[in-house]
Amino acid sequence: MPDGNILGIVGEYNPFHNGHAYHLEESVKRTSATGVVCAMSGDFVQRGEAAILNKWKRAGIAVRCGADLVVEIPVFCCLANAGIYGRGAVKLLESLGFVTHLSFGSESGDIAELEEIADRLDRYDEEISRRISVLSRQGLSWPAARDRAYRDFFPDGSNISSSSNDILGIEYLRALHGLTPLTIKRKGAGYNDSVDKDPGAVFHSASGIRQALCDGRDISSMVPEECFRELSGLTSDALEIRAERYFQLVRYRILTSDEDEMARLPDGGEGIGNRLRKAVISASDIQDLIMKAKTRRYTYTHISRLLAQLVTGMDRGMTDPACIRVLAMNERGREMLHEASRKELFKMPLVTNVNKTLGRLNADDTKDQKIFEQLSAEIRAGDIYNLITGADLYRCSDRVSGPVII
Repeated sequence: MPDGNILGIVGEYNPFHNGHAYHLEESVKRTSATGVVCAMSGDFVQRGEAAILNKWKRAGIAVRCGADLVVEIPVFCCLANAGIYGRGAVKLLESLGFVTHLSFGSESGDIAELEEIADRLDRYDEEISRRISVLSRQGLSWPAARDRAYRDFFPDGSNISSSSNDILGIEYLRALHGLTPLTIKRKGAGYNDSVDKDPGAVFHSASGIRQALCDGRDISSMVPEECFRELSGLTSDALEIRAERYFQLVRYRILTSDEDEMARLPDGGEGIGNRLRKAVISASDIQDLIMKAKTRRYTYTHISRLLAQLVTGMDRGMTDPACIRVLAMNERGREMLHEASRKELFKMPLVTNVNKTLGRLNADDTKDQKIFEQLSAEIRAGDIYNLITGADLYRCSDRVSGPVII
């Protein structure tokens, strides 16, 4: 395997900001890493939104800011709950066969406490799942039911379960089978904080930066220069047009989908389709639609993610990566892949050319069927993303685009 420690990081980089740069630099320093691999969300992200920049641009920015190799977390993992997202990301990093460490940001910054929580969750997994199901049927949202169940089983850890990065970190730890974990305490703004909370701060949240972009504000001090160059061409008017395109796609899919199709969505079922069909008639935009459809049980994020699942054609049977899709790399990244290939370290097929891979698949082979499903989902999600952003459907297609080489 490649010499030295190879650092793995999971991120959405939506967009890549100063906090991400700090996390990457600090992680390399603490692990003495000789290489950095990022597992990154694609064109749609965990909040159930289209990313601010496409996956190729975001992956290229990550490499220019310190990563050596970026691989794609499949869209069906990105548009799922934290458990599926975390397992998918960790599986990709471990399947490369040469990553030695996993670093993630957290609000607590306490790896021992997070590992203890992860261990308890594994030990009481069935009991906690049953408790969450009972609480959900009583009308609690899934996050609220999860937090209540956590407090029932270990009240001393309830403060950790409610913080977004800690939740993901715990899921990474539960999925690990060999990588050495470490966590870097988050600095600056909280996950949902706006830039107005501390305008002069160095570290701002990704959501705050995205909102500042939509408001036409200057974000040059909030992100590295490599990222700002890509973002500087985005105007508030262009982002508003994107939002309207997405809203129209969502309206169309709601109006043309029946209850069975809604029920097959990973976050669907239990009459949510009827609620959406009522809400869409009077909704003025995507936020208004979500606010009209949300309830105590169905949170804003739950509805947002469900709508993205509907538009991209996801179903609840798609949860596990079947291949490793390369988005970007530099010379060091190419060296790591070459050496891993020579030593046959890959535990899943590596994909750098979608068309060639699809052409080699055997329709009668179960593993190849899973690869086909994953790549088809990525192609479809990429096409939808290009419709939303107004990009050229041919030139920007996943069938045509290849890894960004830095």
